Amino acid sequence: MDLNEDTISFLDEFPNRSSSIINISGRQNNSEYYVSDNQSFNEISFSGQVTDCCICFIDMINSTKIVNKLTQKLVRRYYSFFLNSTAIIVKNFDSTIIKNAGDCLIYYFPNTNNVTNENSFKNMIECNLTIISAHDFINSKLYEENLPPLDYRISADYGEVQLAKSTSSQRDDLFGSAINVCAKINPKAPPNTFIIGEKLYGIVKSFNNYDFQEIGKYDIFKATENDRHYSIYLVSDKHKRIIFNPFQRVFNPEQSVIL
Repeated sequence: MDLNEDTISFLDEFPNRSSSIINISGRQNNSEYYVSDNQSFNEISFSGQVTDCCICFIDMINSTKIVNKLTQKLVRRYYSFFLNSTAIIVKNFDSTIIKNAGDCLIYYFPNTNNVTNENSFKNMIECNLTIISAHDFINSKLYEENLPPLDYRISADYGEVQLAKSTSSQRDDLFGSAINVCAKINPKAPPNTFIIGEKLYGIVKSFNNYDFQEIGKYDIFKATENDRHYSIYLVSDKHKRIIFNPFQRVFNPEQSVIL
């Protein structure tokens, strides 16, 4: 996504912007679907396509408690601001959004299907560290809107997924253990940090511009997996990150710098 306008102006009008990536209408759909015995209805249709890729989750912290104090109108503005602010960055780094769930955005990087393509993995890391770096900027704009500040966590991992189509969405959907693992490790991240699972770590651990710190081993699998513990790593910049505008992107894979 190419943003040529001034970011501050963009976010000043963000909650009312008709071209927002994610629209929260506030409408509740109470309709029910009835399927007769001789009617076939498949909500999810699998394409048969299987691939490996990086899956990412960004999840707001304590959002339920926060929004309980807001009016419905402010709740919509709050979630809309968070989802669209992060979605802009995600789209700028050629990621594909799978779905949003109010306080959660799920996305993946199709170009990471080839583990020898280092730039695609560096691009994924840069995307998520840019979202982390945008935290203060996002909260400053929320403050101007008289909305409470927010915190979030990002998790990512790598693995096999199956592509599917949903009749109720224009987006592709993904299924696979990599998505489940990514969701399970997300709560292990400290606020406003980016963590990865051990499988993704095995691919990116040689990248020189980043520090990888193991923060623990967790039993995220069922007993059928022999209670194997899974290592999780905190990802940070090895050098000071320079960001003039987190919503515009100039990425040099050889440097950990966003301009």
